Amino acid sequence: MASEGVARCDALACHLTGQIRGRDDDRPCRIQSGQIRTSHTAGASLNWYSDVISTIRDGPMSSKTLSVDKAFRQAKTLMRKGEVEGARSLYQEILERYPQNARAQEALDALEQPQVRMRGGFTVEKAKDALALLDQGKFEEALIHARALMEAFPQVPFVHNLTGILLEKQGDSDGAVDSYRKAIEINPHFGEAYINLGEALNQRGQADLALPLLKEAVPLMDDPTMAWNNMGNSLLHLGRLSEAAEAYEKAVALRPRFAAAYRNLSMVKKFVPNDPIIATIGAMLQEKMPPEDHAHLAFALAKACEDIGENNHAFDLLAHGNRLMKQITGYTTEKDSKVFAKIKQFFAEPPPPLPVQEDGGPRPIFVLGMARSGTSLVEQILASHSHVFGGGELPALGKAVLPVMNAEQKDFDRAALEKIRSSYLGALKNLGQSSPVIVDKRPLNFRWIGYIMAALPEATVIHTRRNPMATGWSIYKQFFPAPGMSFCWDLADIAAYTELYEDLMAFWHEKYPGRIHDLQYEALTENQEDETRKLIAHCGLAWEDGCLEFHRTRRAVATASAAQVRKKMYTGSSEAWRKYEDRLGPLLSLAG
Repeated sequence: MASEGVARCDALACHLTGQIRGRDDDRPCRIQSGQIRTSHTAGASLNWYSDVISTIRDGPMSSKTLSVDKAFRQAKTLMRKGEVEGARSLYQEILERYPQNARAQEALDALEQPQVRMRGGFTVEKAKDALALLDQGKFEEALIHARALMEAFPQVPFVHNLTGILLEKQGDSDGAVDSYRKAIEINPHFGEAYINLGEALNQRGQADLALPLLKEAVPLMDDPTMAWNNMGNSLLHLGRLSEAAEAYEKAVALRPRFAAAYRNLSMVKKFVPNDPIIATIGAMLQEKMPPEDHAHLAFALAKACEDIGENNHAFDLLAHGNRLMKQITGYTTEKDSKVFAKIKQFFAEPPPPLPVQEDGGPRPIFVLGMARSGTSLVEQILASHSHVFGGGELPALGKAVLPVMNAEQKDFDRAALEKIRSSYLGALKNLGQSSPVIVDKRPLNFRWIGYIMAALPEATVIHTRRNPMATGWSIYKQFFPAPGMSFCWDLADIAAYTELYEDLMAFWHEKYPGRIHDLQYEALTENQEDETRKLIAHCGLAWEDGCLEFHRTRRAVATASAAQVRKKMYTGSSEAWRKYEDRLGPLLSLAG
């Protein structure tokens, strides 16, 4: 007789091949903008966002309809966000009802302090344009409004928090972190800013700095769900998996319909038949909810089904979750095809490189290739060397390159290359690390190899390769809404993007012979010491035995491989796709 867990997977997989009850599966969907990000671990939610929208729509709820305690709590929330006038109205209404209420009078008197009066005049109504644009995904326009608000109301923490969110949406992690810190400086009790700052640091590979901030946020929040969820992210990145599971469990206990937290939990939990969470997730999948939440739950239940050996049902659930995300993003390969063609056109005649400069800054090592090709493992090996800092997936190169690429110049000039160099090396210095070598392991930097060779000629480029079937399958089973990864939701798109990648890498090898070190993932796992010695030598580093004990290195890893790099080297993972071979359709074109 099938176990309850197996039965639940079976029923849900069958159900999801049709329609979710109460929702038309063919309806176009879009990403909900209530999240600051959705990475492999769901990021810090704008958990104040719905409150702000309702306040704009309805105004602060009158204290006449609230108990005194609830009125005080709402006033406190308004003050935390910087809306002094709304809080003032509530305190005044309390005093109208209860003229002898000393607590309300003291709070009203406190609003007359100079530092509070500086915030006077701000209401969330003034932020409605920025918030509406954020909701529409128009981040650049929203940021213009937010910056205008910041000039008018520099002492309002809400405005700095909103600005941080918008900067992060546009890839300006440094600016976002500064904005969140400013919000906290103005109001040390602004829990949402602690949460957003913590998750921003998580995504920068600084989970050790994020964790105490998220712990501090818990008592500051009426609902600390997101603090616990993002604390789980920090603990996952630090390799403390059982503690991460406990944090995610606290998040779902506080908010039982928190779909992203269930997916996060599935990443650190080994499911067994009859696990009650399987039934819980399955029941939620049959409810009406936003499509992205359905996708989170589908990925979570797919992981559970795979754990208990129900591979066909796992694939059905993955197909459903990926199909939803494909509808949300509306991705086609056309844009990427044009970008890759443009890159090849730019470098048909590679520009002369800048001279190598001994400026005392760190030397970069770029570890790049397709996602899920072993970049995290290679970075972990390199970061086990005493002279190397593993920087994680740094956005700095893309930020430096894109303005130059988008300028539509037919020819590179030295000034453009120097601008790329200065911007990138400045970002490395801002990491505040003393190591002479820093690893940047953003996989999709393979697109920018020509710019690396021209602007950063002293850099080392390590290209990780893996069986394309293994890579494609691993991409498909991960929740990957990161910038540049929209091809991941469809097997045909993954196959097409892989072909674009292979073509561009062949182009780079032709243009820069001998400059790119190809490292085959399977060879590394089967001949660890030989391949590791070649890697270390190519990077110009002296051999250290610790590079073979990479799993002992304690550092934050903010990628889908956070758990794997804590284990000793193992083989066989590149064959996992064979269990699903008859379901992989378009990917099979890569098998030859």
